[in-house]
Amino acid sequence: MNRFNIKHALGLAVSGTEVRLAHLTSNKGQIRIEGLERAKLATTLEQQPADTTTPKEGGEVESKDAFGLKDAFGLKDTFGEKETSDSAYKQDSANLEILYQLLGKYTTRKVKIAFNLPLSMVTYQREGAAGADAAEDKPINPEVGVKRLRSRDGSEIMLTYEKRPPTMMLLREVNSFVKNNLFLALMDTTEVALANLARTDAELEADRITVIINIEDDFTRLIFLQGKDLFHVSSIIHEGVSSPENLEVIYRKLLYEQDEAEIPEISSILLAGKSSRINARDFFASYFETATVSYLASTSQALGNLPANELQGQTFSEFAVPIALAWKLLEPNHPAFIPLNLLPQDLIDQQQVLKLNYYGYALLALTGLAAFFFTWQIIQTRGQIRAIESQNAQLELRIKSNQSTVDRVLDIENEGNRLKKHMALADSLGRKHDALIAFLQKLNTSVGQTGSIWVDEIVKQADGFTVRGTAMNRAKVPVLAELLERANLRRMTRSDSSQSKLFAFELERRETGDNVEFSQNGIRIIDASQLAANRSLVLTTAGPRGVETPAPTEIAQAPAVAVKSEIPLSAAAKPKASQPAAVPPASRTATLKPVEGTLGSALAKAAAAKAANPKPVLEERKLDSQSKRIAERQSKTLPAQPERKNKPESAASTPARSVVPQREKQAVATARAPNGAANRSNTTPVAAPVAAAPPENEYPDKVEAMTCHTKELAEWYASGYRKRGIEAVVAPYYDKNQGIQWFRVMIGKQNSAPATRREMSDTKMVQTGASENRAGKNVVNEARQTTITAKPAVSSRAEDFGDKVEAITCHTKELAEWYAAGYRRRGIEAIVVPVYDKNQGVEVYRVMVSKQTPRTTIQRELPQPKMAMAAAGQDAEAKGYTIEAVTSELQQPPEQIATTYRRQGMDVTVEPYQDSESSQLRYRLLIGTFATREAAEKKAAEIGNMFIKSYRIVMLK
Repeated sequence: MNRFNIKHALGLAVSGTEVRLAHLTSNKGQIRIEGLERAKLATTLEQQPADTTTPKEGGEVESKDAFGLKDAFGLKDTFGEKETSDSAYKQDSANLEILYQLLGKYTTRKVKIAFNLPLSMVTYQREGAAGADAAEDKPINPEVGVKRLRSRDGSEIMLTYEKRPPTMMLLREVNSFVKNNLFLALMDTTEVALANLARTDAELEADRITVIINIEDDFTRLIFLQGKDLFHVSSIIHEGVSSPENLEVIYRKLLYEQDEAEIPEISSILLAGKSSRINARDFFASYFETATVSYLASTSQALGNLPANELQGQTFSEFAVPIALAWKLLEPNHPAFIPLNLLPQDLIDQQQVLKLNYYGYALLALTGLAAFFFTWQIIQTRGQIRAIESQNAQLELRIKSNQSTVDRVLDIENEGNRLKKHMALADSLGRKHDALIAFLQKLNTSVGQTGSIWVDEIVKQADGFTVRGTAMNRAKVPVLAELLERANLRRMTRSDSSQSKLFAFELERRETGDNVEFSQNGIRIIDASQLAANRSLVLTTAGPRGVETPAPTEIAQAPAVAVKSEIPLSAAAKPKASQPAAVPPASRTATLKPVEGTLGSALAKAAAAKAANPKPVLEERKLDSQSKRIAERQSKTLPAQPERKNKPESAASTPARSVVPQREKQAVATARAPNGAANRSNTTPVAAPVAAAPPENEYPDKVEAMTCHTKELAEWYASGYRKRGIEAVVAPYYDKNQGIQWFRVMIGKQNSAPATRREMSDTKMVQTGASENRAGKNVVNEARQTTITAKPAVSSRAEDFGDKVEAITCHTKELAEWYAAGYRRRGIEAIVVPVYDKNQGVEVYRVMVSKQTPRTTIQRELPQPKMAMAAAGQDAEAKGYTIEAVTSELQQPPEQIATTYRRQGMDVTVEPYQDSESSQLRYRLLIGTFATREAAEKKAAEIGNMFIKSYRIVMLK
């Protein structure tokens, strides 16, 4: 048998989610069934849009040898075998994957395929039936096609169908994966395919009625033939194999269609689809005794003697549709087949080989001429390119001959640039090269003069130094700060040892900045801080090391002191005879001379102009005591104070300080008093050191709102005032005492705004955080009230804040202003008051708010927390009490508010609860743990209304 003369065809029938495939071959007019297969789609193609499919994952493929072809024709026996796909497919491509798996083995070469339309996309209307005229008058949709099937007696059946069903779209997608080896040749309906197979039977008589019953999984359809003509097709019966009363419903529908369409007596019944699985032949044989009931088959000699037995007959009827479709492809001119092909003609033309007409040949000739023209142009262009390449070669030779001269010039330029960088480096290295050594010498001299002080750590920063150490006497620390000059006390903590009290302190000394600018190739600053990765150098008793600069909010811990001072207090109080006199700062002219060569022309001119008119330098007088020198230095920056009556005797007459601690404290107070005034009585507040008075207000119609270290921060605050409609400007001024450039935000005077820069004269500050953490030790000493006085430059009176209470104390003014703004947004009047803490030696800022009546009852129902309310008589059994606070309309965890309380030394816990009114998640704060209810109530009264809507005292379980 010559395999090249064999024609192959595939028939594909889709019924619901089941796909049946028949592979037929034709050799010299003999039709042979090579194999039958089935597959299960992920989703049905019924009632889907023609251009989209939404498959699901999953599917199985079943391959069968319908007629025992292994024994009859020597083919592989695959009857009853199932191949289940274990791969998980995506939902949007599951059906495509199943069809590709089913058809892939047949597409190694070009093969034709025929497929059917889904039953739900085809309708039939017989001429003369009810509604036939109305159907013809309906407008035709471009996506819907209409065909007419004419019988021998002249009657017609109108067929309406979808032109592009989803089956065709899936096959076209499969074809793109198999190199277009799948040729879509035929699209027909299921009913016409079954009628074609029945018409091949020679036993059909002209006037006898034959009924084909096609039973599928979910539906059934009846096809009536009068002789070999298609007479009538019923509507879809939604009863299938899975229906419990399917045969009874089909029987009643058959009688209804026979009566409605006036069909004569039925002579034979042919069963197709899955009718063999429900014994349909026995059922209909019992009701139609005069009719012949059998499974649909063909008696044509083209198929040989198939089907040969009962089992093959049942399988043949089940695969009748794909067999009929493939057979029609092999013999399209068979007289028994109805000449019908619903496949669009444009799709058939796209798959055929391109054929040229006269226009095609003309276009081909024009293409050849265009190719010849472009080839000629390319040849000419190549000639021009060769000429240009020759010129380039000559130029390259000339460049190589001059390359040595160019290299020499470049070397000279590089050497000049390198020398410029070395000069700039030398200039930068010479600037403040001995700053660290000078500071260590000054610190050594100051510590020796002060006494009773140990220096534990020295931190070199980019803009100054930080000194941390321990003092046996609290009054020694301010004296050391004054001796170091421009040093501020940042932190002081007390720790009790077995023998005496020790005070851990931290001093910060900032260097005065300058306006020196180097050349663009130079280095700005090179100093000892470059030795550390974070620009900080730390000198400790263990050696130098690099550490992170501590944050301003950190609390310094008392260091462990291993070595005790052997210097007596009397010796420490006396100044050394070799103490050098105070040296005035260097003039600006001496600072600018070394770098004048590296400055720009404009900067050099400005520096020369300033150097031409230097400020007068005043020589300081040598005083015979340390207290007089400090008082003299303070008198240069403080304004003159009016004379007071009953003024005590000045401490300037005292030649030296006594060894008594009380007199040492008086010396410190004397040093801080303006104009060298002596220590006053206990009822008079001690004046804190203040910075140099700012210059005269350049804006008489404005008041100062705040002071910032940087101009950018001041401009940011000023823009905030302008957005609120308040006129604001930024005015710089230089603080001579601290050696720092400040920037003030000046705003227009507001009648309703509180006066800025208010100070408190007799405000008390109680340290409660430390007393709670020491388990009752030294409670009285830690909680004692310390009188803190404000700067004498700003007047303050106790009655100015009589209607306000302290809400919070901050170390920076910006943080205090932020808290005050939060109170003002809630409608609470708040002002910021700077005060000087004499115990810590630092300036703090208090937020004073109007007195609010705290709410003692909670307005909403709260669930019982872990800490429940104590009964009236159970206070004695309580393990402790706490303050339960509800935040003001906050649905997010109030971590920021909790952090604020923790900074005040309070133990705060955030706990969620369900609001009974709004059924929303809220949060509340549990503040502190107290031994008695009275202590908790007292603490709640001190807290006031700071971020609290309501509170209550609860008892620990």
